[in-house]
Amino acid sequence: MGAHEQESLKISIRVFRPEDLQDVQKLYIETRIHGSGSPFRLAVRRHLLTPLSYGFYSLFFIGIWIFLRNPSGCLRVLGTVFIVSSVVFVIGTGFPIGMFAYFGFRSLYRGDMKDVATHYRVRESQREIAGGSSFWVAEAEMAGGRKIVGCVGLDCFSNDDSTEGELKRMFVSPAFRGHGIATKLMQALLEHARKHGLKHVYLQTTWLNDKAVVMYKKTGWQMVKKQTFRAGFVKGEGYDFRMNLVNES
Repeated sequence: MGAHEQESLKISIRVFRPEDLQDVQKLYIETRIHGSGSPFRLAVRRHLLTPLSYGFYSLFFIGIWIFLRNPSGCLRVLGTVFIVSSVVFVIGTGFPIGMFAYFGFRSLYRGDMKDVATHYRVRESQREIAGGSSFWVAEAEMAGGRKIVGCVGLDCFSNDDSTEGELKRMFVSPAFRGHGIATKLMQALLEHARKHGLKHVYLQTTWLNDKAVVMYKKTGWQMVKKQTFRAGFVKGEGYDFRMNLVNES
């Protein structure tokens, strides 16, 4: 987008329509897997493109060279150790990242992203939300037409507490960030939550969404839980945030 297009960009927030499904699914893949700043690309850069990783890659080729140059003896054993160590490192680091991408694509065919309208109780005839659960899209008005550039969902079926909802699927296209789209989506969600009598909204995210974590803290969300986890050689953190919608004495 050029500077003039950025200045004149108009964003509107509206309720999801069933015909938006394909665009929302594409947005999901862009923001989660292959887009600039996506969690998958960040994971690859942080864990497979580090000095330590390059060291193991070099060790692998050194091991191959030693193994081929020495048909027997201690050096051949050393080459084998180098090769095996490098392979174990790559599998231990790459497998969790690969599974992240796998589950990301799989969610398009299971759960809420398979059928947003049904999961979030969107009434196709009225194009409005029935009950507390809800889903919105951010639409940009451009010279070539209108484009969905963001979305967010409020899921009131994640737990048994009828006064609590979960913020889910907060995505903004990388090319349209910096226009306050996430804030507008969040405002629509919180306004809807208050209107339907919810007392709390919570969300879960990870260290791979560091910019989102900063935004949540700035907009009044409270971090109520932080946990460290490890998958293979990949170490990460998960965060639970909560927003109180009523004054608690």
